[in-house]
Amino acid sequence: MKEKMTLKWEMGTAPAEKVKWVLGNTAERISERTDGELSIELHGVEFVPDNELVNAVASGKLDMASFAYTGGVGPVIFPHCNVSSLPCWLNGEAGSAFTKALVDKYVKSEMEAFGVTPIALEINSAYDFGYFTAPYLCQVWSNKMFTSLKEAAGARISAQLVMSGDACSVIGMEPKIMTYAEMKPALAADSLDGFLLPGIGPMFHTLDDLTPFCLKIDYPEAYDDFTIMNLKTYNSLPADIRNIVIEEVHGWISKMDRAPMSTKGWEYNNALVKAGKLSIIQLTPSDRAWCKQQWETKLVDIWIKKQIAAGFKDAKAYLDDVLNIRDSILAKGLPLYPGEIL
Repeated sequence: MKEKMTLKWEMGTAPAEKVKWVLGNTAERISERTDGELSIELHGVEFVPDNELVNAVASGKLDMASFAYTGGVGPVIFPHCNVSSLPCWLNGEAGSAFTKALVDKYVKSEMEAFGVTPIALEINSAYDFGYFTAPYLCQVWSNKMFTSLKEAAGARISAQLVMSGDACSVIGMEPKIMTYAEMKPALAADSLDGFLLPGIGPMFHTLDDLTPFCLKIDYPEAYDDFTIMNLKTYNSLPADIRNIVIEEVHGWISKMDRAPMSTKGWEYNNALVKAGKLSIIQLTPSDRAWCKQQWETKLVDIWIKKQIAAGFKDAKAYLDDVLNIRDSILAKGLPLYPGEIL
């Protein structure tokens, strides 16, 4: 009889009660396809905080984790991944080619030197294995009404990504970088005024009752989303079982089309508006154009300075190479995401 194995897998962007909703029957399919030789023990973000997941997988506390990388303040662990949080990367089919190029050239070797290996990697809604979904826009969801950028100046807004916090900062807000699990307690303690989240965020994280106001700034947040596995675990799995895990992870991701999720989130939000429970405030055209200009002109310089200050001395040269990779893919004529961005 073959020895049975159990892999601990955490969904770092989901609370425990939402993990099954996110993953569907992926864990069960892995067990069935391996004839019970491999079972999956699922955990939500409460088990290991999302900003500690890389270390937890590398140490073996977890075997796998799926999460958004939050190390954008500097080369905390993977310096070549932080660049993904800049809002200037490709999406759609072109984005998948771009992500794969970065994984092949920089990310895989960097991760494996740390003791983990990528099963799937997303940059700006495009994955390295060819799947892509809808990019998204983030808004400011708050417990106070801000009718303009001027009124929102100094507002304490949580962001999961450092670059997203910088995006808030350059338009006058005071960013607070924190994990999803920290957001509700911070608002309850009056150390926050609101959250920077996409349209589905308040519903998914059950924050809608706390944030009756939405200032629509339309920030095009980008990041990298990982599913990683402990490298020793990866190498110890028989090839057929390892391939089943990879196939099922890719299959699960390929069902997670963000477009209907975003649409569902906005349908929910619009229902709250009709019920008088949510007010959505639109920026003026001039304020909207000014935000876009701030993000396009200031965030790259901020990113380079932070990376160099944190020890990534080759940050500018690396960024130049990444931009060259982006431009070479654009020159091939691969299409961008064809649908509406919500």
